[in-house]
Amino acid sequence: LPTGATYTDPITEIPYIADDAYITTGVNSEISSIHISDDLPVPLRTLRSFPEGDRATFLYGNYDVNRWASLRFDNASHVVNKEIIHVPPLDHIYICLVNTGLGTPFISALEVRHFHNSTYTSVCGTINTTLTIDSVNRTDFNLPSKVMKTATRPTDENKPLSFELNTREATLDFYIYMHFAELEALQEGESRVFDISLNGIVLRRNVVPIYLHSTTITSPQSVRGSKLNFLLSKSMNSTHPPILNALEVFVIRPFWQSPTDQADGECFMVQWWRIWFKLSMD
Repeated sequence: LPTGATYTDPITEIPYIADDAYITTGVNSEISSIHISDDLPVPLRTLRSFPEGDRATFLYGNYDVNRWASLRFDNASHVVNKEIIHVPPLDHIYICLVNTGLGTPFISALEVRHFHNSTYTSVCGTINTTLTIDSVNRTDFNLPSKVMKTATRPTDENKPLSFELNTREATLDFYIYMHFAELEALQEGESRVFDISLNGIVLRRNVVPIYLHSTTITSPQSVRGSKLNFLLSKSMNSTHPPILNALEVFVIRPFWQSPTDQADGECFMVQWWRIWFKLSMD
């Protein structure tokens, strides 16, 4: 955001603030006007770049660094999002942008969201509603109503809902979170009941989505496979086909490097302020 600016996303209700109070290096700039449109999220209309190349001016020796991800942009309008669920062992989180020699590091927006400890552990048709999901009680997952207002279902109501995810990583541990909410006001004698299978193994039987209220079903343990095959099968006495409102797949990426001691970290943050973003965890 521009210096001193604030913004609240009207859909997610996430507040954004300018970063000038948290960092003293880099350049805050607005992107080229030819790439700005009404559809472009406000936080992506500005960015902070680091043309001075501070990160490459000394030998850091990989001290306390855990590699998160690499970013590659195909063109000037390419949007790249990276997400991670991280349990911080200290009161601060440090995000480091490293110049790999292929362009100036920059960041458009950094979102930090708090989750409760119980939230996360390690050919179709659609239906939708204009009503609000979870208007009375929100779950720990705090799912966006706009996402849960739509659901996919098989075009042929007598066939299962099936789809495949190509992970390309047979040795990684994946955790599955499937979110459901009934969007149709079923009449007396009508029902929507189905079983969920993953790679031929039943995850849950007799799933019954609740009208306008989200429920989440997770894999009891991590799953592996270069391909994840999902099958949602209509129960024998069900009058309606299975649905799926949202699906999340997470992978465990261990951070082997231990963080700096809290006291050392405070001094380190002051010494290397030109390199690190610092986020205070209240």
